[in-house]
Amino acid sequence: LLVGAGLCIKGFQKARQIEIGFDPDHVLAAGLRIGMNGYTEETGKIFYRQLRERLAALPGVKEASLASWLPLGFEGGGSLNVDVEGYARVPNEDVSIPFSIVSPRYLATLRIPLLDGRDFTDQDDDKSEKVAIVNEIMAKRFWPGQNPLGRRFKIGRGTVVVVGIVKAGKYRSLNEEPKPFFYLPYQQGVWDLNLGVSLRTQANPATMIGALEREIHALDPGVEVWAKLPMTDYIQAAFLAQRIASTLLIGLGLVALVLAAMGIYGVMAYVVSQRTHEIGIRMALGADTRAVVKLVLGQGMTLAMIGVGFGLLGAFAVTRLLSNFLYGVSPFDPVTFVGVSLVLGTVTLLACYLPARRATKVDPMVALRGE
Repeated sequence: LLVGAGLCIKGFQKARQIEIGFDPDHVLAAGLRIGMNGYTEETGKIFYRQLRERLAALPGVKEASLASWLPLGFEGGGSLNVDVEGYARVPNEDVSIPFSIVSPRYLATLRIPLLDGRDFTDQDDDKSEKVAIVNEIMAKRFWPGQNPLGRRFKIGRGTVVVVGIVKAGKYRSLNEEPKPFFYLPYQQGVWDLNLGVSLRTQANPATMIGALEREIHALDPGVEVWAKLPMTDYIQAAFLAQRIASTLLIGLGLVALVLAAMGIYGVMAYVVSQRTHEIGIRMALGADTRAVVKLVLGQGMTLAMIGVGFGLLGAFAVTRLLSNFLYGVSPFDPVTFVGVSLVLGTVTLLACYLPARRATKVDPMVALRGE
């Protein structure tokens, strides 16, 4: 239990340091449900364009954007099969690539680095050539050693041309392997009427919730706004399994440690009481306090270290089950195993020391009379 708790704590700390590919600080996220309000694709685009303009004009807002889904939340997002011009598929190759429909300034709002090309603009509408932005992993997979800008690939609604390349990030989970991903502009087709709003703010994003709701309801009082929260809280979904595992194992580990300490103390106190006469005789024959303490501690520590050895073997056998909860930490991390052993050794030493000290108080004359 203690090894598992130690691994989860270390893994949680490592997870906080993972490069996720965007900056969630000072970003307010909210979801909209306009599909149930009778909007069509055309009227939905008008609503979202007006909303983005109003939100961008709010005092304290640096950037305002829209997206069909945000990374590292509870929602998984969608995928599309792509058919890349000039790319030869291998048999049974999976060409289903996750994507998101976003507005202009989405990259700037989340501070997703643009490596080459351009961001979407308001001119990328249904009257212009259909475009897409791909991440660097998708660029390397389908156009290795080539410049992806200007390349085309087919998706559900036709052919799109690549106009930008962005840095890859984490999209659905922290422990996912780097994966291809692409973005489509919402003006060229709102595939999902229920988009999310992202605001990059100067101050605490939570202070902008009221202003966000007012602007939305000024356009349509019937539109429902849900999950209004800072994006740093939104992405906690990615840490949920790790947090639950850590909390559970820490709690159980501490209870087990307390019970172990109480058990060791109780057993050693009983052993000392059973050996009172022996200890008295030893002291009468010249054993000093140090020798008595060494005698009791040696017995207790020997048994405890045998227990620690079996515990470590058990930990080696079961910690591999924690692999899905660990980020950047091996299930057999030697530092954690050694650290837990030292903790248990220290607790054992303290639990044995008190009975050992009590043993030194034995009166040799009383012990001899008893014999």
